[in-house]
Amino acid sequence: MAPQTDRRADRRLDPWLDLVRDAVLHAGPFPDRLIREQLHREFGSYVVGGWSDGADVAIDEAVPTWPVAQVEEHWRHGGWRRHPLPRWYTVAPDLTPMTIERVPTWLVTERDRDELREALVPPEVQQQMSIMHFREGMRRRAFTLGRAGTDFSDGEVAFARQLQPLLALLDRQAQVLAEVDSETLAGELGVSGRQLAVLELLDEGLTAEAIGRRLGISPRTVQVHLRHVYRALDVHDRLLAVRIYRDVRRRLSGRDVRNPA
Repeated sequence: MAPQTDRRADRRLDPWLDLVRDAVLHAGPFPDRLIREQLHREFGSYVVGGWSDGADVAIDEAVPTWPVAQVEEHWRHGGWRRHPLPRWYTVAPDLTPMTIERVPTWLVTERDRDELREALVPPEVQQQMSIMHFREGMRRRAFTLGRAGTDFSDGEVAFARQLQPLLALLDRQAQVLAEVDSETLAGELGVSGRQLAVLELLDEGLTAEAIGRRLGISPRTVQVHLRHVYRALDVHDRLLAVRIYRDVRRRLSGRDVRNPA
């Protein structure tokens, strides 16, 4: 039975390994959207937020009943500061995935826990688990999953522990690539700063319409920028443009993130 159990566990991890492999080979930005979608499929949960560099938690727009005034009211009255998960990671000696129910009572009172559960009932995300993938001093980044019903099982927490180093790897890669100076990158590619912004969003898989919304310009203007980008890179389609962009960015990062020194 043990070998069969191991094979089932390996198959469960396979899509995650494929996701990480593709992200590393393409040297793209942190694949936030793809990870959120896979977490939803894996745990039957919504990504209800996380925290980054001290920023407050934010419920993901994918939660069907969000926004909920009751939760927003809870946050406004300091509920975020009493949330068990960020409090746990403030004092925890490691980044082990943790659920609200597993946070010890010496750190969070039952009253605080009950108030949070009550606030999270309407959006049906009262059971939560965080998978931390970066911490440096007070700067922390995590995916926090939320769903209704019972707490996350020991098996789910154990699997989240397997995912943690994979997410940390992708976070590290994104940080290395982010160190590339935008002005230098634009100069190497022969594009303007706005054209580089369009190219970066193209690399994220956004359509012209989505790029326009993100940058506050029309889709037609996006297409004009793309024509200039294609001409500068001497290509005729987005796939080749993105490939050249990734190759140049990887070279400017000073090392190949797939084989760090």
